[in-house]
Amino acid sequence: MGKDFIPSSLLGRNVTIYRGGPESKNGILLDIQDDYVALQSEKDVIYYQSRHIQSISENSKHNARLQSKLESEMDCRHAQDFLALLESMANHAIQINQGGPESRLGLLLAVGEDYLVLWTKEDGAVYYNLQHIKSVVERKIPKHLENQKPDFILAPRFDSLFKIFNHQWVSINRGGPEALEGILTENSSGLYTLVHHEELFRIHPFHVKSISIGAKGADKQDKNKDGKQQSGKNEKDGRKSGDNSGNESSSSSSSYYEDTESFDYGEGESFSTGDSRMTPYERRTSGSSYRPPVRETVTQSRNYVWKRK
Repeated sequence: MGKDFIPSSLLGRNVTIYRGGPESKNGILLDIQDDYVALQSEKDVIYYQSRHIQSISENSKHNARLQSKLESEMDCRHAQDFLALLESMANHAIQINQGGPESRLGLLLAVGEDYLVLWTKEDGAVYYNLQHIKSVVERKIPKHLENQKPDFILAPRFDSLFKIFNHQWVSINRGGPEALEGILTENSSGLYTLVHHEELFRIHPFHVKSISIGAKGADKQDKNKDGKQQSGKNEKDGRKSGDNSGNESSSSSSSYYEDTESFDYGEGESFSTGDSRMTPYERRTSGSSYRPPVRETVTQSRNYVWKRK
């Protein structure tokens, strides 16, 4: 669905996208591109991927009265396609989807060929498959994301991430009945197996909506734990130092790894880590000279023994 489905006569008109559910919004249609449309709702400009739009209807009674008023209130981004639109939002806060289990607010770190990297409060870096993103909205950057320079993985394609995450504990999908966690292991024919206790789940990367390293909510739990430990340490140090505590200053900051590394899977497919300071254009034009920092992680591995019944 796009320019061929949505007539240009609807531009500037009051329409309703979807007939129900969290994605259903009413507003002024600001832009129609080949694979996305821009809708100005009461408070936001929502960018919908056309492939997911199931219906669009015109509210002719309100058009004459509301058109001039709403058009003058907001501006929207214009891009050639949905991928270019997302690239223009790099280093900005966005909300993915208007509701549902995959809806998340975070900082857009990077945009790959068919996925994006979103830094979230709950799960850290989350990698979203563009095929399953219904809509995006720009938001004001939350305080907890301001001045963040998080580490993340930058791969050519979404399915390349699965090779990188092989043998690590990952979380697939943010919620709902298709949400899974476990040890990811590569299988044959492009399939992967997720091992969770005594269950085996065979999955295909194309059908995965999002993936992140670690258990869901782990990043938020770790920050809360670190905050409590730091608070307890400060109180203990304060009792020891007494009046001399005012003569010393302390600061805390997240560790930043300077080691660099690049990987090659053959056939010209490679990936590297990245950070939010480099724009998508800079990454595309920097070539092999770009060597961003790598986060070194240690994961616990277990041997799973399966018995025949």
